[in-house]
Amino acid sequence: MSGMFDPPRLLYKTTVRRGLYWRRLVTLLLGAFAASGAYWALTVAGRREVITTPWLIDIGRLVAVVLAGQLFVLSGITLYRALTRRSTRIQVFDKGLTWRMPLRVAKIPWQNITCVREGATGIYLGSIPVLQWGAHTLTSRGGTVYSFSAKHGDPRKFMAAARPHIARQHGIRMGRALREEQPVRLHPRLTVYPGGVEANGKEIAWSRLDTMVSGRTLLIRQRKDNGGFRTVARYPITSIDNLGGFLEVAQETIRNAQRERRKRTTAAMKAVTG
Repeated sequence: MSGMFDPPRLLYKTTVRRGLYWRRLVTLLLGAFAASGAYWALTVAGRREVITTPWLIDIGRLVAVVLAGQLFVLSGITLYRALTRRSTRIQVFDKGLTWRMPLRVAKIPWQNITCVREGATGIYLGSIPVLQWGAHTLTSRGGTVYSFSAKHGDPRKFMAAARPHIARQHGIRMGRALREEQPVRLHPRLTVYPGGVEANGKEIAWSRLDTMVSGRTLLIRQRKDNGGFRTVARYPITSIDNLGGFLEVAQETIRNAQRERRKRTTAAMKAVTG
């Protein structure tokens, strides 16, 4: 009972401040204009023969052009972000999350998240992002969709904090639906039934099923008669609804089904030898 009344524990937080983009824009523009001014000053110095080394003027002007070009490009990107991004503060707790924007604060308990899709991905050099795209989407009971992308913070850290708690709630909900003989659809070609799953049109019983995530792909595998496994279907995890909940249910149900299968096999062997 004490856990119900414990204060929420903060797991992850991030803040987007729109004003920072405007301040950064001013700094970048000042730098770009300064580089442009250096180019003009070097050109005038060459004409007036203040600097009598032509190659030195050429190198200085080249550096000024490259620097000014880069700063103007960065200024354009920063202006776009300043115009399109809103100040947002997101906090992930063990009991839910808060999503604060100007004039609006949303507090969402994990049990009110009905659907989650891990759509954010990217290319990383170790832990350093090289290129990021997509967004993790969380849909609340009222139908509001919250999208977390690289513009908010690190999508990997956000989902690492939120995933275990969302998966637990979805696992409970999915297990309840299966006990009530209701199928659960995770993908147009992946449906979970009380007796197993249907993947790409092929039905696989829990006792012969294996699931695993390899990179950014969910693998559905079927046990062969020789004890090995063959892959029946592959799905990008960005296309799967409530992946964490499914994995929780699948792993527990597969263990129970395999345990029952071993018991039946042992009992059959004893009956034959007895």
